[in-house]
Amino acid sequence: MLFKVTGRVYEAESRVGVCNLVVEAFDKDIFKNDRLGKTKTDKDGKFEITYSEANFKSAFEKFEGNPDLFIVVKTPDLSKVLYTSKKNVRPDASTNEHFKVAIAF
Repeated sequence: MLFKVTGRVYEAESRVGVCNLVVEAFDKDIFKNDRLGKTKTDKDGKFEITYSEANFKSAFEKFEGNPDLFIVVKTPDLSKVLYTSKKNVRPDASTNEHFKVAIAF
């Protein structure tokens, strides 16, 4: 089964999309978060990450449900986290999740 995380990152005041930011999707686990995928925002601030069950289920976790999803948005050089939804995890995420991320610069 394939899963998809889509969204748009935009400047909070002007609502203009921010391009070239790095977006990563994770499955929050007790010991180690599984990275589900990574991409960059396009010229309109939009992004899409596609992943499969193999990205978050190991042989030991075969009975685990869908991922407990969160995203992280970083600067293009990866030096600074601009946004994270880690405190607002989407438990048992659906196959299609969408994020709207407003960033104040």
